[in-house]
Amino acid sequence: MTLLANHLCLPEALRWRWWFLRRYLFLLRTFRNGLGVVRAYRHNEICSRVVLRDGTCLQHPPGRAGFLQTILEIWHENSYAPEQFYCPAKDDVIIDAGANVGLFSIWMARQAPLCRIVAMEPFAENFDFLRQNLEAAKIHRATAFQIALGGSSGWGQMVAGGSRSLDHQLVVTGGAKANERGVPVLTLPDLLDKIGAERIAFLKVDIEGAEMTVFREIDTSTLSRIDNVAIEYHEHLAPGVAKLLVLKLEPTHSVTLHPEADGTCGILLGKRRGTPRGGLDGIIPSSCHGKDSMKC
Repeated sequence: MTLLANHLCLPEALRWRWWFLRRYLFLLRTFRNGLGVVRAYRHNEICSRVVLRDGTCLQHPPGRAGFLQTILEIWHENSYAPEQFYCPAKDDVIIDAGANVGLFSIWMARQAPLCRIVAMEPFAENFDFLRQNLEAAKIHRATAFQIALGGSSGWGQMVAGGSRSLDHQLVVTGGAKANERGVPVLTLPDLLDKIGAERIAFLKVDIEGAEMTVFREIDTSTLSRIDNVAIEYHEHLAPGVAKLLVLKLEPTHSVTLHPEADGTCGILLGKRRGTPRGGLDGIIPSSCHGKDSMKC
């Protein structure tokens, strides 16, 4: 019986080995310091610096976890913009809400250097590294704002959510700046007005539960200005948020949910009805999402 059980488990064990092997190979291929990066990933150690093959050095708040996890999620797994969903094109306006240290913005810009990127990161420590990384990667058409996306415009305060750079959360403090750590908060319509964009090609949102308040009050006139949307939703922080997002987006977008196995979070992908799939004319260029899509 034991031999039979082991035999039945073998394909699953091989699948997981292949899953890890592909990640190791991606890290080795992408970074000059790939051996050290793989070592840190294998042993669950904190990594605060990676060097791309072209010599670009990207950094992350020292002592905080989450850097390699985010690199793999965005650059390797294409979680926010999977194949046949979206590929950036010249003059596209892309909003990166919850930009962290800029990995998604850099990934988009390296695929389409002439797109326009608005990167929003309200947590001061992350924001400093966001600006440094955009400069290091020579992303000239990206603008970084230390602004939070919220359900009402005003002021808020960021609260550190743990050891990872990814888990900081917004606490709304109202219409006035509460203290020196306060950050401005904008609704999505006010943000679109601020950046002067009539239409958004891609909206990426990863804001640790605040997506509930952002989309709760939003109307279809605002959503109809957004062609593609990818939202990381957090049920453990905002129970019922996935249902609310689907309810709000379905009148204007075709929506699919991609939940994590434990159901605590996931990614919603939405494409405005009538928007072609992929890039220009609905065609994904051969260089988009390929193994060399980072152009390193």
